[in-house]
Amino acid sequence: MPAASESANHLVNLLSACAVLLGVIALLLLWRLRELYAQMQDDQVTLQRAEHALHLARRQLDQMAADRQHIQARERRRLARDLHDDLGQYLLTLKMDVASLQAHADGTTSRLAHTMQFMAGNIDKSIAALRCVIAGLRPPALEQGPQAALRQLLAEFTRATGIPVKHAFVLADAHQASLGLHETVLYRALQEALANIARHAQATQVQVRLQCQGSLLQLYIADNGIGMRDVTARTGCGLAGMEERLQEAGGVLRLASRVGAGTTLQLSLPMLAGQGAAPVRVA
Repeated sequence: MPAASESANHLVNLLSACAVLLGVIALLLLWRLRELYAQMQDDQVTLQRAEHALHLARRQLDQMAADRQHIQARERRRLARDLHDDLGQYLLTLKMDVASLQAHADGTTSRLAHTMQFMAGNIDKSIAALRCVIAGLRPPALEQGPQAALRQLLAEFTRATGIPVKHAFVLADAHQASLGLHETVLYRALQEALANIARHAQATQVQVRLQCQGSLLQLYIADNGIGMRDVTARTGCGLAGMEERLQEAGGVLRLASRVGAGTTLQLSLPMLAGQGAAPVRVA
């Protein structure tokens, strides 16, 4: 009996020691889990701060890009105005002076008369070239406002080709600044797209839609013409030039077409930072 009792006591002591050891292990595991949880919380806070910093950096980059485009557009308008007001006026005055000399050149040698005629021709060419430069910087039609200029472009297309155009401009007042920022790109893109439709599409109807989608200003131009076999082909400088203008403004051009099913152009341009008002139909 004493031996059995001693064996039982030894087993109890062993079990007690095991229980204490398991308790210590459990406490150590709990302490380690608490440390891991605290570290995970710290990592989550750090990640949230990094994401917030990244978001702020992206917004700053977007704002810087918008500011750069705004400055470029403003400089184009200023340069076009200065060229028109200064150089244009000088050329016009010079043309009038040469015309006056020609009017009073009776009896002069034929060589002098020919020289003055040559000078007058060069002045006319210079004025024409200057007008082209000014129009390239900013189309004169945009002086009446971007939406009016786009409508005028559509009306002129229908008058010249007989092809009807259904159009809708869905913009809020808050989006007008972005529209003004990209007005030259949009105007030139629509001008080129309509020219391509008139030359190649054999369409009987065109649809144009200008709208805001999220943070993008989008222009859709679709026709029901013969379509294209290869949308990746850039056979002329028109589409390539359109795509280059869009890329310079931070935009993207997408082209979808199918033989016999027409062609659709989608132009996407970034809006100014902070814009996102609900759209209102204005057309």
